[in-house]
Amino acid sequence: RTYAIYNKTDDSDSAGRREWINEVCPIVFKSFDISATTGTGLDEVRDAVFRALDVVRVYTKMPTQKEANFDKPFTIKRGETLVELSQLIHKDVAESFKFAKVWGINVHDGTQVKGDYVPADKDIVEIHC
Repeated sequence: RTYAIYNKTDDSDSAGRREWINEVCPIVFKSFDISATTGTGLDEVRDAVFRALDVVRVYTKMPTQKEANFDKPFTIKRGETLVELSQLIHKDVAESFKFAKVWGINVHDGTQVKGDYVPADKDIVEIHC
């Protein structure tokens, strides 16, 4: 996928620059108007790129922790399983995978699942080995 991202749209000359770009490159792309200075439009670009990548963010927690690590989610392709996620953590975790507990939109909080469970975006996973 290709996107045209027009920066500095808060600048008074932005319309002229956009017109010039469209003359030089007449191919029509999905476009976004942003301002890195003010932050305008950045959320829309971030969301579009995330959707185009077709990935899900999975947060992990240790069985001894009350809270998940929300700073660094694992990013996996949509449709991958918990066993595939556990391979990203460490091959020993994948080999000794017993079950996981999941908190998310598709399950009741703390539901015990097998390795073939497919996580949804923003699921919290506690892997037991």
